[in-house]
Amino acid sequence: MKHSYLITEMIPQRFLSLRIALFSLLLFLSAATAARAVTYAYIPSYEDDRVIRVRASDGAVASLDISPALPADAACHPHGAAVMPDGSFVLVTCESNDSVLRINDADFGSGLTYSRAPIPVGDFPQGVAIAPAGDYAYVANYEDDTVSKIDLTTFQVVGAAIAVG
Repeated sequence: MKHSYLITEMIPQRFLSLRIALFSLLLFLSAATAARAVTYAYIPSYEDDRVIRVRASDGAVASLDISPALPADAACHPHGAAVMPDGSFVLVTCESNDSVLRINDADFGSGLTYSRAPIPVGDFPQGVAIAPAGDYAYVANYEDDTVSKIDLTTFQVVGAAIAVG
């Protein structure tokens, strides 16, 4: 009676050992990368002009006061938020100030007060999205039915707002 060969008997042992070593290395590298990755949730706090950051791994919370970035007696009323694909910053819309704020992770640790100048966009911005390549952001301006395009290398609005009806 003939015995069927196992797949490992058909593959040279040296090749199989190399594949197992490479597979183990890839598992180690992906585990090491995952161990270093930190994921946050960003929550705009409309009523008190703050952005709340929650670390997903342990629920640690940090709060950033964004009102110092605005002119005196101005309110932001943050509404929308979008995170850069590499996690380097978050964009937050300011409905009442017709602008967008770029918030870096380090801003949450530097006195918990934001001071970078806002990026002016259209009237009553609500939603914001960042292109997958991370080169542009698009801001939905509710009151004037437009979309503003922001170049994320210069943090300037590109061209006129796009009418969307």
